[in-house]
Amino acid sequence: MFLRFSKITLIMFCLCFFYEKTLAAKEYDFATMTIQGHAVVRKPADELQLTVGVISQAKTANDALKNNSQKMENVLKALQELGLTSAEYQTSRFSINPIYSTPPKNPSPDWIATINGYEVSNQVAIKTEQITLAGPIIDTVSQFGVNSIQNISFQLKNQREHYSEAIGLATQYALEDAQKLAQGAHVDLLRIVDIVLEKPSPSYQPRLALYSFKGADNGNSAQAIASGEVEVTADVSITYEIK
Repeated sequence: MFLRFSKITLIMFCLCFFYEKTLAAKEYDFATMTIQGHAVVRKPADELQLTVGVISQAKTANDALKNNSQKMENVLKALQELGLTSAEYQTSRFSINPIYSTPPKNPSPDWIATINGYEVSNQVAIKTEQITLAGPIIDTVSQFGVNSIQNISFQLKNQREHYSEAIGLATQYALEDAQKLAQGAHVDLLRIVDIVLEKPSPSYQPRLALYSFKGADNGNSAQAIASGEVEVTADVSITYEIK
């Protein structure tokens, strides 16, 4: 599925210099016409990405680490039981930090913070083509101690391929519109003097709201989560010399 848009700017040499300088991307000593082609390609998402983590706190670093390691071990086993392989997840971040005492409202000059405990954070990044597992993964890991779920998105595994398709469509639209505009304005297209591929805009990746992670009121597993489509856009600008 794709959408088509075009923005056309006609610059005639007979227009005043200031007006031409404002509209034209470059200055030429001949008449030009600039056409911008815009294409949007929508493709079904075929890759799921999310980060799940376990955050544990305890009085000692050893206790916090022990607690965290046990929970994360259970989480990884649960992921394997869901059908994920070790190639589909990996540790993305691990940290151990002291938890300092909160300063009083009006601390004295000699007040010094003390360490009240330690926090261990262990995050695992998941990337899988099994996009139907989005709901089961979230529901399952939540039951095994995961208390941090972030960066959830449905994406395209080969976005470069789809971006190339969008570029081709945007270029085609610009060329077609140039011909139509030239006919309507009774001018001749002599040659292409400039082609610019505009900086691509960020693709739209459907995000999941936190309330979607919760199971139904009757205690059943998490609700099904639709992956939707991902948009890939391209913008091409073509400048012709005209007569």
